[in-house]
Amino acid sequence: MVADSTLRDELQPGDGTGSGLGDVIEPVASPAPRGAAPAELVGRARELEIVEELLDDLVVDGRPVLFLGEAGIGKSALLEHAAREARARGYTVLRADGVEFESDIGYSSLNQGLLPIRRYIDGLDPAHVHALGVVLGMRSGDQPDRLVVSTATLHLLQAAAARAPVLFLGDDLQWADPRSQEVFFFLTRRLSGTRIGMLGTARPGYGGAMTLGRVEHHLGPLEPADADRLLRQRFPTLAPRIRGRLLSEARGNPLALLELPPALSPPIQAGRMSAPPTLPLSSRLQSVFAARISSLPADVQDLLLLAALDGTGDLGVLRAAGGGDEIGGLDDAERSGLVQVNLADRRLVFRHPLTRSAVVESATESRRRQAHTRLAAAWAHDLDKQAWHLGEAALGSDESLAALLEARGRRALARGDFGGLPSLLRSAELSPDPAQRSRRIAEAAFVAAHKSGAPAHLARSIADLREAEPGTETALFLAATTAWLIVDSGEDLENGFRILTAAIEAIRPEVDRSGPAMRTSLRVLSLVCVYAARPDLAQQVLELLRKVGVADAVRDRLTSVLDPAGTPPEVLAAIDQDLADLRSTDDPVEVVRLGSQVDFLDRLSRCRPTLERLLVVESGGVQLTEEVDVRRLLAEEAWFSGRWERGLALCEEIEAMADTFHLRRPKVGVYVVRGLISAATGSWGAMRQCADQLRAWTLGGGGRLTQLIGHLILAQHAAAIGDFEEAFARASTLMGDGGGPSSFMPIALWALLDFAEAATRSGRIDVARRFAATLRQRGLGRLSPRYAMITDAAGALVASDGAEAAAAFARALGRPGADAWVFDHSRVALLATERLAVDGASDLAASWAGVASEGFTALSARPWLERLGKAHETIAGIPSQPTAPAGLTPTEYKIVSLAAEGLTNKEIGRRLYLSPRTVSTYLYKAFPKLDVTTRAGLRDALGRAELPRRGSSAGEPRPTGHRAAD
Repeated sequence: MVADSTLRDELQPGDGTGSGLGDVIEPVASPAPRGAAPAELVGRARELEIVEELLDDLVVDGRPVLFLGEAGIGKSALLEHAAREARARGYTVLRADGVEFESDIGYSSLNQGLLPIRRYIDGLDPAHVHALGVVLGMRSGDQPDRLVVSTATLHLLQAAAARAPVLFLGDDLQWADPRSQEVFFFLTRRLSGTRIGMLGTARPGYGGAMTLGRVEHHLGPLEPADADRLLRQRFPTLAPRIRGRLLSEARGNPLALLELPPALSPPIQAGRMSAPPTLPLSSRLQSVFAARISSLPADVQDLLLLAALDGTGDLGVLRAAGGGDEIGGLDDAERSGLVQVNLADRRLVFRHPLTRSAVVESATESRRRQAHTRLAAAWAHDLDKQAWHLGEAALGSDESLAALLEARGRRALARGDFGGLPSLLRSAELSPDPAQRSRRIAEAAFVAAHKSGAPAHLARSIADLREAEPGTETALFLAATTAWLIVDSGEDLENGFRILTAAIEAIRPEVDRSGPAMRTSLRVLSLVCVYAARPDLAQQVLELLRKVGVADAVRDRLTSVLDPAGTPPEVLAAIDQDLADLRSTDDPVEVVRLGSQVDFLDRLSRCRPTLERLLVVESGGVQLTEEVDVRRLLAEEAWFSGRWERGLALCEEIEAMADTFHLRRPKVGVYVVRGLISAATGSWGAMRQCADQLRAWTLGGGGRLTQLIGHLILAQHAAAIGDFEEAFARASTLMGDGGGPSSFMPIALWALLDFAEAATRSGRIDVARRFAATLRQRGLGRLSPRYAMITDAAGALVASDGAEAAAAFARALGRPGADAWVFDHSRVALLATERLAVDGASDLAASWAGVASEGFTALSARPWLERLGKAHETIAGIPSQPTAPAGLTPTEYKIVSLAAEGLTNKEIGRRLYLSPRTVSTYLYKAFPKLDVTTRAGLRDALGRAELPRRGSSAGEPRPTGHRAAD
């Protein structure tokens, strides 16, 4: 069993190194006297040029610059240099640093940066004044919309820049709170043309606020010559042997070069004694800080502890926490090079985060609890901060405080802050009731697994902490966690189904059927069923929900996910109302939930504005699952709406995130969209790779869905090249035994057009007619204009005469809004072209060919343009005023002419896009009219009729290339 506190530490947001240590702001060995010239930045000539170029350009144009480097590499020293240079030029310099201990406090970093220019707020739009007032703590009110906050920040900076260029500095951005990172992300894309520059630093692997600027510069270790020069400048008395040892240990890290020598005794520095054995670099640095801190008076250490645990740097908070006049004692800490105190701004700044970590680690548990108690009193006006400090100060169980922390965690998660997870875990630690304690741990386990991209073994270790009592909310949460991990890793999906349904079936009467545990379980269970693509599992779920007493409204919503085609009108109306209300929400969980519910209902386009807005203000790694799923939904929408370049770009982003966080499930969405687009554009290698990857996922136990989508991709490829037998074989795997779309298998709805076309063109007319009738009977056209268009097109393909087909195609292609699905609309126009050309309606066929050509050209759908070119050949071969012997129709005459040339039924079918069976039917009707009984007599019969020939030989249509008619 793992201790709860250990789990809380493991799940604390950070850089994943496990050290919990910060980065360097200004590496020093001993502080320079006040007023002294700043030390030279050795070995950073190119970086200093970059800073100078940014400052020069700020007179007319702004941009972001990001320095990435390991701890102690000197990033923050560059910021200090930039700040000095900017102030010397008369620029406004703002600072918004990431703080490890307040990374779960919304807008805390932004608060630091904007307070110095708050005097400009009153000149903004009233909505922006209100938003910034709430964010900066100057007024009360509901949490403002994140886009409004971002826009207000930009306008505030522009107001300040109207007076003088603004340099906005951000140190340790990997620790900036998610809400601030969203604003920084927003700003980086809008600096061009302003006099605002952003200069930030972060650890390698940082994927947050400033990465879209792509103006990244990586700081590596100092070159050996530069490292040696730095040591000689700062420690000229070091013995050569000791200097060589330090150079070897430091490996070019400036912080280590400057901090390790003071830890050595004078005899060692002089080379009279041997240096101690090599120790891990972090241990040496920590020992240096510990020595500095322990040498300070006790009251100063207490003040530093308050400042370290508070993280805001606000001297007013320190006074309110009981510091009082003792703040004057911080001079000793300044002289020790640990902090900088700016009395004008009333702020204390640790010279680097390692100092803050060392201050906290050097304090006893008792002193830390006392400091948290004092800080809780100082933050009485902020319930979230007060709750956190009270939780850290608590000793022993306290249900009221546990409930307070649980509420704090839920509020944070509802805002999209993964920082709410530590609150849930601390709430569990403080729970006196074992059942409540287990429930809170289990919920935290699901959050860790689902939202953060936490490694599976970590979430599993939490899930295994308790033997959950069957029928409880704890058991539901743990079952949902296990099932989610199975879905996410592509393991045995049916096992996940059994685990989750067993937990639901055992639910006790007192457990809320609409509470968080049940909602979470049903969401995961619906995902399991969709991936399994087995109607029997979906039906078992609905029957189970009736059995355990889940409300009808909940079951109806779940039914719309498991069987979209069967969605009742009243549920569809409720979903449409939810979509209308979506514009006012910023909750990514709700947006993804609704988007996933409506993707098979053809309503993703209505989610697109909100999804795009979430991308603009995304949280850069917080709630990883939602960030991936937002992109997945947008990529699917891009496929259907014909924005394929955008879809492929989103696939690349998803793939990069999946590789970074070692996730498997998100790549399934990549293979789906990339595979479909590759099939449509003729990228056969990429298409085959995606289909193979989807098949491999299925073979690994990830469910039938991925294999079926692989079949869909290959069916569309086969249709594009005219291999309708292969297309039918592939598309049939997505349909029910009766040849129609199966209930409770949503993916079948993506293959409707493929199956209708393949059944018709492969000569299975009876199957195609039953399929068209099924689509009409199930009323799929009521779901969306696309489904209505496909229903009409399926009927047109099996129409008994040309006039009926022409009318049905006109109805299909004229459906209001159907052209929003560009690829499907173009495919139906192609079907109309091919069918009407065979029926002899050349003018109408050419008209629809123009529609198809426009769509396929816009999509760069090369194989489909080639198929359209063949249809043009057919159109060109139709006589303008056909005359035929013995009353033959134009189509009969064309087929008879080709048969007389010696072509087989299959070859004629390929030429005219008819099935061999249809060709046989036409010949059967034509033989009596020509008074022949075998194919051998056709040539003589045609010759006797003395009909005008088209071109050099009968039945050879004149080629017109691949250019579609206008």
